[in-house]
Amino acid sequence: WIAPGGTGALLGLVIFMLLRSRSQQMKQLGKIAAPGALFNISEPMVFGIPLVMNPYFFLPFILTPVLLVIVSYTAMVAPPAGIALPFTTPIFISGYLATGGHISGTVLQVVNLAISLVVYYPFFRAWDRLKAKEEHASAQPQASAAIADADRA
Repeated sequence: WIAPGGTGALLGLVIFMLLRSRSQQMKQLGKIAAPGALFNISEPMVFGIPLVMNPYFFLPFILTPVLLVIVSYTAMVAPPAGIALPFTTPIFISGYLATGGHISGTVLQVVNLAISLVVYYPFFRAWDRLKAKEEHASAQPQASAAIADADRA
């Protein structure tokens, strides 16, 4: 319940893909990955971007969960007194249940999500710019060919 969005705390990245992406590929992947990310299933993101061997996302993929564990450990005065939850329990519900029905677990998840957003943002912007440029470059030859075909007809 500490890392929102599953492995790598990818919910923050999914939110950026849905709300801030200029690349059509990133928007589409965000739409596909969002339902799973709400239930801490990160495989659509891990294999869709892909995050494996990706120099743009290597650092935040490793750094974000480490930061969230440190923040969560320091925030807890006592160990969680709630129930053991399946990993697919949605964010905010899992924090509430894992702390034995205390709202502090949900507040901690809001803080963790904010940290995830802050860490992923600069890396997301760089990747999104790259993907938008690639899409723009691949659209140019197609548009030129369509104009040339229209001129011949």
